[in-house]
Amino acid sequence: MKALKVLGLLAGALALACTQTACMSHLGVEPAEGIIYDRTYGTMYISPDIKNNFSMEKLGKFRRYQTYKVVIPAPFTFGCLSFGWGQVSTKEIMEEAQFKKLFYAQYRRLSVATVYTNYEIVAYGE
Repeated sequence: MKALKVLGLLAGALALACTQTACMSHLGVEPAEGIIYDRTYGTMYISPDIKNNFSMEKLGKFRRYQTYKVVIPAPFTFGCLSFGWGQVSTKEIMEEAQFKKLFYAQYRRLSVATVYTNYEIVAYGE
């Protein structure tokens, strides 16, 4: 009976560890992530040219890109199965939007039970 409780605790710890092992660090921004629900956002970059008199209304055109990730804890895989799609790169955003200069970039992250994660970058430029 005692061995069954220990085995149950180990299985629970392993399942929790599996949901925490997959991370999306390609953004270069990784604040603390909540286990149950996480909604974080912030500034990735602000140009020194507009830093002193910054206003969201003054920003020009923008581009928005998103990535998605779904993590499925699976037994006997020594980890998790994860599926992701989308790509986020400020360099590619600048090239595709034909920005000559990047003024401001912000990120948003939504994570639900570390099973579903959505990242978004919004870049403003001229």
